Amino acid sequence: MPNSAENQPNLENIAKKLLAECRHGVLSTHSNAAEGYPFGSRVPYALDQQGRVIILISQLAQHTQNIQANKRVSLTLWQTTHEQQDIQQQPRLVYLADAEPLPEDEENAFSLYFQAYPDTQDYYQNLDFEFYRLKPIKLHLVVGFAQVKWLDTDLLSNKKSN
Repeated sequence: MPNSAENQPNLENIAKKLLAECRHGVLSTHSNAAEGYPFGSRVPYALDQQGRVIILISQLAQHTQNIQANKRVSLTLWQTTHEQQDIQQQPRLVYLADAEPLPEDEENAFSLYFQAYPDTQDYYQNLDFEFYRLKPIKLHLVVGFAQVKWLDTDLLSNKKSN
């Protein structure tokens, strides 16, 4: 009988692929308006040179106000394929993180974001938008039934990739 580990997908690679390819997700923050409840909003994101999530959000937005009160967030990502119609069998990743304002001298991170979303430069330059980095704490990957794993954030490093 073949080793079942040989037949299992490499979950770390699936997580990295989801993170690299999704480009947007649901950012969940701790609601200020309804204490104790999560507040979810869809946000685009890019990855910095270390594979961490960068978001550009309005200072007027509810999720930004929530982050300013409590930096603990999650970003939920999912991959939708036309071949796989059962949503419970589609890969998804929850990226638990602390949201931290990006210092103004992080020009490389800004450039990576603007490469992914060129139209957002005006938001940053002329509107009340600021960059935040989501400093990862832990990752939770679901690939399908009985394929669930908590992952260390070390896999985000671009140093090694299988």
